[in-house]
Amino acid sequence: MYFLKKYKLILIVIIILMITAISYYGYILYQQNKIIIISEKDFSVEIEEKDITQLATKWVEEYTNQFKQAYIPKKKKIKEISIQQVQVLDQEKNIVQIDFNVKTAKKQQDFFEEENWGTRDETGTLNCQWVLSLSLQEDQEREETICMVAQRQSPAAYDLEQYKISGQEEKDQEELQLANKKYHEDKEKQNIYKIEKAIVYVSYDQGKNWKKVESGNAILPDNNHQSKLNDNLYTISKEVTAIANRKNEIVYSNNQGDTWKRIDYEGKGKPMYLQFVNPQVGFLVECLNAALGGQRFIEIIKTEDGGQTWQKIGNGPNDQGSLHDGSEFMMINETLGFIVEPQSAGDSSVLYRTEDGMKTFQKVEIPKGVFRNHQGNNSLTWEQVYDTPTLPKQGENNELTLVVEQGNDGDYQGGTKAAYRSTDLGKTWEFIEEFKPMPETWEG
Repeated sequence: MYFLKKYKLILIVIIILMITAISYYGYILYQQNKIIIISEKDFSVEIEEKDITQLATKWVEEYTNQFKQAYIPKKKKIKEISIQQVQVLDQEKNIVQIDFNVKTAKKQQDFFEEENWGTRDETGTLNCQWVLSLSLQEDQEREETICMVAQRQSPAAYDLEQYKISGQEEKDQEELQLANKKYHEDKEKQNIYKIEKAIVYVSYDQGKNWKKVESGNAILPDNNHQSKLNDNLYTISKEVTAIANRKNEIVYSNNQGDTWKRIDYEGKGKPMYLQFVNPQVGFLVECLNAALGGQRFIEIIKTEDGGQTWQKIGNGPNDQGSLHDGSEFMMINETLGFIVEPQSAGDSSVLYRTEDGMKTFQKVEIPKGVFRNHQGNNSLTWEQVYDTPTLPKQGENNELTLVVEQGNDGDYQGGTKAAYRSTDLGKTWEFIEEFKPMPETWEG
């Protein structure tokens, strides 16, 4: 009997505790439901002072006091706030930057982070930098100023907005536009070609006069694009004109098209690149085989007698003799040349240099430049933006210029590029400037 009474007493105590807990929890919910948090855009303060730094301070202090109320949920609870600095950004427009720290009940994943109040440091303190556009209205009867916030921004967003509004962005873009084509191949070059009814014509005077290419029955237009030649398989200059097709045939002239001869050479693979640097010396890159991942196994051959005979000189810059599909080649002269090899997505392309006529290659180190304007993209590094070097171009006094682009996925600053120069034949490079290129159009 004693034990039965004891169990009943324990049960009654448990029931009382449960009722108390439920009641307390219900009371807490009731109190929380009574709490009203006025939104930023609707919150206002009244103050006699006209100084906007004091207005901004008062507004922030009273607005954040809403989150110090009793019974407010922990995720919205503020323990302490301390104003660090107040700076007037625009007196006429009542724009103020106010920096303050907030100690919250939770140290992560709370209301304040969701509302982009600021960032937390290693102690869990919320560091806030708000740019407030204050809206002031005078209450004549009470002789007070009613202060509201028309807009809250981060300093970075405000700077970017002012940059655009001020017209500086447009001015910078205009300055970035090249007044000439100093970093690009001259599109109005003297030596061009055209194709009419599957017949190729070349011109050495900007199209004033045309000479028919006597192909000797070799099919020259690209099978996939009948209006153009195969990419990278022709040289057109006043010294030598050589046009190759995919069937190991080359049509050749060393007297500006007065006479032509067809050369059939014994190739081991599919031709990828042909260049004659003078009437005697030419280079030809062949693809021997292909592998998964866009790998092309290559062989480089060279002629020193105008294409009559060819000798193997190497397999490119990699030990395995392979390059990624889309690699580009160019020889400046008989010994100096470059290869650009694209890499896998997310990796920078690689620029290689040879000074012994494509026998051996060295990787070219391209130094970092200086961003002309970096608003709104502060997390980007130079290498993330400019990761695609192009083939260098030769200028006056043996100076070389190099343009590094953003690649197919780049959209920084509307497609700007970075320019470099070299005075030691491409061994080392010096950054010149960022620029926005002139629109380019394809020409045959």
